[in-house]
Amino acid sequence: MSYYWLEDTKQPQYARCDKCEDRYVMYSGRHSQRRSCRVHKWINGYCRDCREKYTIANALRGCYHISTPLCCGGICNIS
Repeated sequence: MSYYWLEDTKQPQYARCDKCEDRYVMYSGRHSQRRSCRVHKWINGYCRDCREKYTIANALRGCYHISTPLCCGGICNIS
């Protein structure tokens, strides 16, 4: 019988936000873990990044940091 010591020591991956140029830790799909960016990308009344509907109350709230992957020059959607 063999035993293995598995240690999950992932190094954080950093990126630069395309909206506010802030450096952040990537969490999921090149988004930040917390909503710390102050800039939304409103398209037809909805934010492209956080999917919230535009209202006066959430216009001042934070959004996710987002960065474009370098491999294809756009946000990649796998379907």
